[in-house]
Amino acid sequence: MAKPNHHEQRRFPRVAIATDIAEARGELKALITWPNLEVSSLTDLSYKGMAARRPGLFPFAAQQVVDLHMALGIQPSFRVQTRIVWFDLEAVGLEFKQLPPEGHLAMTEYLDARLLGASLRQVQTALIDSSNSFDFWLQGPSGTDVFVWMKSPMIIEQVHVHLDEVSVHLEREKKLTKIGSAERKALLILSQMDKPDLPMEEFVRSCL
Repeated sequence: MAKPNHHEQRRFPRVAIATDIAEARGELKALITWPNLEVSSLTDLSYKGMAARRPGLFPFAAQQVVDLHMALGIQPSFRVQTRIVWFDLEAVGLEFKQLPPEGHLAMTEYLDARLLGASLRQVQTALIDSSNSFDFWLQGPSGTDVFVWMKSPMIIEQVHVHLDEVSVHLEREKKLTKIGSAERKALLILSQMDKPDLPMEEFVRSCL
């Protein structure tokens, strides 16, 4: 069953998930467990539904209602009722039918950070004081600022993320041995910032 292309399905902003980053650290995971206990990584997520890697053994059909267990980062896993709306050889698209309160909490904590990262916009160079050493400055809602230093035109050297009154500084190849709530939010934000002139996914991988 091919993916639908209906405009209404984009009323809820969705984010793509780099599965290798999400699988690299448990704090960033986005997984579902099927009734036969197969586990699939999510490839995108919104408040309306999600897409996941197609399971190898679990049988399903279009419009089928399936009860799954979902795990998002450090929040406890929760049960979610879904409906299969499309599938192909690689993935399955699911619509949420019912989310428990703990599911709403986990979704808000995980998805809002990614949506924030996707909404960041670059500050025009003309507005930046020339005495600053960073190469890029991006701003977003909730007082979020991201400063980026480049090692070369295609390699990020370090990133500083300012979140309200908390700041997180990351450096290339300096592995994070412990990820607290601030570091986790910063990584979720950065994971949505990959652009041709800003290879953020590669930088995040170097820190994990």
